[in-house]
Amino acid sequence: MYPNKKTEQTCKLVALGGILLLILAGAAMIGAFGAKGSAAYPKFRALGYAALAAAGITYIVIGRYGIREQLRKYLMIACGCTAGFFLTQIISGIVLFMKSGNTMDALSIGVNIFFAILGAFYCVYFIFDLRKNYFNMRYDQMVFAILAGLGVVAAALLFLYSAKSPYELKILERATGAGARLITFVLPAAMLWFCDRLTEPFTDNEVAQVRVAERQAIRIAEAQKMTEHYNKVEAQKAANRRRREEELVAKEEEAKRKLEEEKQERIAAEKRAAELEVLKAKEKAEEEARRAEEEAKRAAEEEIRRQEEIQRQLEEAQKAAEEAQRRAEEEARRAAEAAEEARRKAEEEVRKAQEAQEEARRRAAQLKESAIRKAEAAKAEAAKKEEEIRKKAAIEAERKAEQEKFDEEEKARNEELERKKAELEARRREKEAQRRLEAEQRRLEEEALAAMTPEERRIYEEEKALMEQEEALRKADEEARAEALREVEAYRRAEEELRKSAEEETKKKIETLQMALSAGLITKEEFEARKAKILGQ
Repeated sequence: MYPNKKTEQTCKLVALGGILLLILAGAAMIGAFGAKGSAAYPKFRALGYAALAAAGITYIVIGRYGIREQLRKYLMIACGCTAGFFLTQIISGIVLFMKSGNTMDALSIGVNIFFAILGAFYCVYFIFDLRKNYFNMRYDQMVFAILAGLGVVAAALLFLYSAKSPYELKILERATGAGARLITFVLPAAMLWFCDRLTEPFTDNEVAQVRVAERQAIRIAEAQKMTEHYNKVEAQKAANRRRREEELVAKEEEAKRKLEEEKQERIAAEKRAAELEVLKAKEKAEEEARRAEEEAKRAAEEEIRRQEEIQRQLEEAQKAAEEAQRRAEEEARRAAEAAEEARRKAEEEVRKAQEAQEEARRRAAQLKESAIRKAEAAKAEAAKKEEEIRKKAAIEAERKAEQEKFDEEEKARNEELERKKAELEARRREKEAQRRLEAEQRRLEEEALAAMTPEERRIYEEEKALMEQEEALRKADEEARAEALREVEAYRRAEEELRKSAEEETKKKIETLQMALSAGLITKEEFEARKAKILGQ
């Protein structure tokens, strides 16, 4: 045990400096082996011995304040760090024995092998002890220890290089070698013996008290460590709990936002689908109207062509009647000429003339009656065709009346559209007034917010955001429903108009077929077949 914390730190610094000195001693011995036979060889050996002696001094200082266990620990470290020195002695002895064959060199090899094995054993303990006791030192303490060791080495170097002659170097080398061995191994062992003698007068009670105090201090330190660890764990748990709560709130907000976005997207999709359906219905209605108009135009053109054909046939019939009347008149004239010729011949031949006159009269009467009948038939046919033309004219007048009725309905629809436009304009003005009112309300709210405290403002903003969100959702639902109802109503009206247009077109086609049937252009069977086909469509 150390008297206080400062003394303990000082001893650790000195011990670290001693370790560095031992390492330097081993390095110097290796350098001496490499420079063997040169002028630098004694200097390297002297430097190694000086560093070894300085390391021994550091451990004597440590032993002054430590008990025997602490001193024994540092002696083990010293032996472990000098293992390199003994290894260099082994290599040097082997080389000398191979060159000279001297038995003393072999004995030196054996002694050095024993110390090298002992140093290697202590070196393992040194590695674990260094990791346990010195790695928790601060950087400034380690730097101080390194500088202290380097200072001792610098002093040794100055002392060595002050010697000039080889004789002085030889004496210095022998002196430093003996001093290094004495200080490094003999004095620490004596200090260990002295510490053992010093601690013997201690009673068992005092030793027990010291050990109890040590265990209590260890327990207090462990309790403090556990308390710090528990506080750290609790702080980490609280931080994790807050982070999880924040993540949960963020996830809830994200879920609400995604739900709102999905709802808006669904409403927009439904609206787009409804608009698409309305556009399709409008396009279909326009296409049907265009087709109906083209069909009506084609029917009208066909009707005009048929009327022209009927007129042409009527003119041909009238021409045929005139031609028949002309032929009848021509035949009557010829009959009169024949009668005149017969009378003239009768004057020549009385008997033949009388018979011829009778025959001529009879034939003339027959021809006259035939001509009259043909003329009456032609007149009746002309009257019949004229009646059909009047019927067609009546049908055309009725169609024109229906067209005028359709125009009036179109005008009514346009008026209805104008009325709706006026209603939309009124709604727009109402919305504009509503926006102005909302702007005024926002201004009043801003003034009220300026007068609120931050907490009241935050609560008010949250409530306002929730109310605005609910109002926006409600308005979006109402607008979507109204838009869907309007689109359904427009679609229903378009279907009704298409149905009426189809019925009118069917009626016109049937009337046209009836006119063709009345004019004799088609047969009854063709009329029924075409009528069934039209009704089937």
